[in-house]
Amino acid sequence: MKSVVLSLFILLLSINIFSQEDSIKFHFIEDGTFHNEDGKEYIVISCNGETQSEIYNKVLLAISNLYTASSDVINKVENEMVSINTTKLDAYYEKVMGLPLRKHFNCSFKFRVKDEYLRIDAPVIHSVITGNPNAIGSDLHQSPFRRDISGYFKNGELSPKKKRLYDEINNAINKDINAIITKAFTKDDNNEW
Repeated sequence: MKSVVLSLFILLLSINIFSQEDSIKFHFIEDGTFHNEDGKEYIVISCNGETQSEIYNKVLLAISNLYTASSDVINKVENEMVSINTTKLDAYYEKVMGLPLRKHFNCSFKFRVKDEYLRIDAPVIHSVITGNPNAIGSDLHQSPFRRDISGYFKNGELSPKKKRLYDEINNAINKDINAIITKAFTKDDNNEW
């Protein structure tokens, strides 16, 4: 019994490590734009054996299932592009004078399809909202993302004091992109009604 449990644990660990290595990773730089590890503003995935129409439909269905709020806006060009504009609530918390401030952001993700390839454009954070999103009126403060991260970098280098926030923002964005990809391309064996 112990060997079975140990084997399952090792299998789960290896699956988790594999999925982390293959996950989509973008990070923002000083000007507030996102780039991949190679410095490009996009990532291309080969979807061998899938037609352009199949890839498009899978991504559209995944986005439609994951983003159901009335404020989420899906834009599409049939068989070519799907994008989502959404608000990510409680993306991260920033402490100011010892008090945690809730941070949310308006962002968009764009997926393009051509032949057997899926191109994921770098995400865009349009603005950051500070405060309780359920409050009415003056409890919210909205600012451009670039202004919100203005103290994160000094002379092109990330400030060590902002490392945690930098990682939280990147993780929040990458988590959403990877959720879309996983939902679109993971086979669901539960086909029951």
